[in-house]
Amino acid sequence: MPSIPPPPPKTRTVQPPVPAQVRPPPARPELPPELPIAEISASELSEVSDTSNPSISMSSVSSISDEDPPTPMLPPPVVAAAMPKAGPRASVPPAAAAAKGASVPPRPQKPIERVEVKIRRVGNVKVPLPDYQSALAAGMDLAAAIEGPLSIAPLARVLVPTGIAIALPPGFEAQVRPRSGLAWSRGLTVLNSPGTIDADYRGEIKVLLVNLGTDDALITQGERIAQLVVARHARVELELVEALDDTERGSGGYGSTGA
Repeated sequence: MPSIPPPPPKTRTVQPPVPAQVRPPPARPELPPELPIAEISASELSEVSDTSNPSISMSSVSSISDEDPPTPMLPPPVVAAAMPKAGPRASVPPAAAAAKGASVPPRPQKPIERVEVKIRRVGNVKVPLPDYQSALAAGMDLAAAIEGPLSIAPLARVLVPTGIAIALPPGFEAQVRPRSGLAWSRGLTVLNSPGTIDADYRGEIKVLLVNLGTDDALITQGERIAQLVVARHARVELELVEALDDTERGSGGYGSTGA
């Protein structure tokens, strides 16, 4: 048998890789230039929608084609309401300020009436003149113008000189009142409290002391034994009548308003 030649070997042709085709990015569409924003007041906006083009109203603005962009319409400008001016700051009561720990300013004081009274010394013993012991004290202290110590027995009374005489202006009186310190510590008080010094009296002022304590009370020269208060008074003109006007109280006296 004739021999069959072997088939020729298959050759494989290798093609170089084809580079992938890169597509360029699509061109970006050009945007229309920005339109200026017109400031339209509320009155102008109503005129545009009502009179200038009756076929266009606020409800038909959304149906306009995108191909013909309309001029943007803005709402009317908002006008800020004027804020009310703050009024004066309310004052804080002193009690509330003290509770919060704040300093409380002193209250303004009204000027106190000044009265000129003439005074002179009398007798042989000189003692300090009457004087106020604090800025707002009502009474001036009176000193005992005595030669030496004076002892007052329990329930005894004695007339103590003060070594001064005064001349009050008309319409004023001077009242002799006890000192609370002597009344508390030794039971000494003014028996005719308050003793009245009239404006036409020119003699020496004397203090009627009484010892209401249980022990002897000793006072010394220059010791403050009473206080003198000067006050205004009225001058009464009496009118004699047959009857007085009626009141709800009437003639009710001691104990009429309760014990």
